[in-house]
Amino acid sequence: MFTALRRAAVVTAAAATLVLGLTACSGSGAPSDSGAGDGSASPTPASQTTPAASPDEETISFGRAPASAGLPGCAQLLPEDLVDALVPGARAEDPLTGQAHATGSWAFPRATGGTSCWSTTGVSALDDVAEADRDTAVYQGVRVSVLPDARPEFAAAGGNDPESAGMSMIEVRCGATDAARVQCQGGVLAGDAWVDLAVVRGQDTPDATPEAVLPAFRALLDRVQQTLAASAGAAASTEHQAASSRLTTCDSDRVDAVSDVDLSTVQDQATDLAVELGHFAMDRVGGAECVFQYDGEGRYPLTGAVYSELPEGGWVLEQRLANGVVDRSGRLELDGLEAGDGAWRTCDETVCSVDVLRDGTWEHFVLWRAIAPNTASAIVRWVEASLAA
Repeated sequence: MFTALRRAAVVTAAAATLVLGLTACSGSGAPSDSGAGDGSASPTPASQTTPAASPDEETISFGRAPASAGLPGCAQLLPEDLVDALVPGARAEDPLTGQAHATGSWAFPRATGGTSCWSTTGVSALDDVAEADRDTAVYQGVRVSVLPDARPEFAAAGGNDPESAGMSMIEVRCGATDAARVQCQGGVLAGDAWVDLAVVRGQDTPDATPEAVLPAFRALLDRVQQTLAASAGAAASTEHQAASSRLTTCDSDRVDAVSDVDLSTVQDQATDLAVELGHFAMDRVGGAECVFQYDGEGRYPLTGAVYSELPEGGWVLEQRLANGVVDRSGRLELDGLEAGDGAWRTCDETVCSVDVLRDGTWEHFVLWRAIAPNTASAIVRWVEASLAA
């Protein structure tokens, strides 16, 4: 069951559902072409002073963040007592603005007029690209996403969509993985809104078993459903096309050209992909996400690169710059960018990423050092090839 669930999660992470199959990568530093990192998780950076915007940034139109129509706040959707019963020590954060390396799927529900709320133990959701040592910090957290006006999508996610493999992504369930994690996922309707709840808990205590965690998971899901059902967001209507579980078409040629190994997409590797909230949110906003993986043997991590895009998503980049998680000193002059566009590169010991704003669209590139040791220059070549495509 959870093999299929993991594969589905890797495609869009359901706005990073369960496990995205990536490494924790927090903090920002000067770009470097030093050797590959060890793939271990690192904590989310502490709050930092936000540098002033450069004159060039002031000429960029980032657009407006979408409004969540009458939805409760994250403190109401993820009350600390119920979260702590699931993942002790987890605290609220916004990974889009609190972690240097993000993925566009985390913004898809919010871009539809819905919401996505997180509580974590301080390790990035970009985790699990390589096997962790016993004492290595790994991602543990709770994530709830809400897609408004979504009864048809909810029905499709129950296994009724001919475009999917028929596996239900709304069934409430917990299971254990071979990576010593308990993973829980479930979906419910609150009025016309689809609520998706996902939990990852390390099996680090005797009571961290699927059977023991499931009651606390159901209690939180029930609370979220009740809270949302009492809000105006439960009946909010949005303009969107008919329900669709379209998956992104991914081409690994451009990233293969800069990496040491050939990568493939999840769609190439799996046949049991199931639709989930993130797919529908992505389709509504015309977004995309591609997870490129290495499926051979050796020192390479599971995930080597990730690309995502969000039309009219400049507001995400503006918030990332304002929070200081994007390295302003890493401003890039790239072929393919016009006046009013911008790109910034942020590197650490494990990964380099580039945030691009092009014609109002936020594009995000992530490349692991273990896949491309000359990462700071390799990712620029990947970005420029994509801009020229």
